[in-house]
Amino acid sequence: MQVPYAHNGHAEEPFWSLEQLAPVLKKADGAGLQCALHAIGDAAIKMAIDALQQVGNPTGRHRIEHLETCTPEDARRLGPLGIIASVQPVHADPAILDEWPRLIGPERCKHMFPYAALGEAGAVLALGTDSPTSSLKPLPNLYTATTRRSAREPGRPEQTTPQFALSLVAAMAAATRGAAYSCFADGGCGTLEVGKAANLTVIAMEWDAQKLLEARVVETWLGGQRIHVAALETAVTS
Repeated sequence: MQVPYAHNGHAEEPFWSLEQLAPVLKKADGAGLQCALHAIGDAAIKMAIDALQQVGNPTGRHRIEHLETCTPEDARRLGPLGIIASVQPVHADPAILDEWPRLIGPERCKHMFPYAALGEAGAVLALGTDSPTSSLKPLPNLYTATTRRSAREPGRPEQTTPQFALSLVAAMAAATRGAAYSCFADGGCGTLEVGKAANLTVIAMEWDAQKLLEARVVETWLGGQRIHVAALETAVTS
């Protein structure tokens, strides 16, 4: 963290310095590799951005994973540098963040999980679940991305930085087109277009982010073949 933890005044030193990290990323980029840096604290995020800025390859689709406590200044840097924001809304669930105000202080909590700010500044958003460390279910993930409410404990009233909520359209795009783009798979999937794989899911739901936890999968198609059909009573519940 750029400022010590609020509860004990301690600040951890990074495992890598910028001077160590940047040359490694340059070599990886020069070898045609895509870099994915995991950064949660604001100091780690800034270092990751600084290092990728030194790499200087906005077409490499390098990405930063998590971006959980990104400062407003750094949130604006990703887009112009071509850095993909790979985020996991399951980690923004209020049910698992009770200790954050005590640990990092209320001021930094104002900037947690700034998905909308990242997108508005031009960064490609890739939305995932971080499975297997958390549930791979996409609908609860979309619910927290769009409502900033808890999918684990739906009755909780809290919202995690609601000013950074994504629209349902933006969240769906990040989970499909953005995710495919983030791993150079967009030539064959991520959108429904002629020449791409016909992989799709039919969902019965009202088009309202608040209704996502009530949504039901009706059909699943893979490669143009229907591989799953829900029982009628399940499909019509929403």
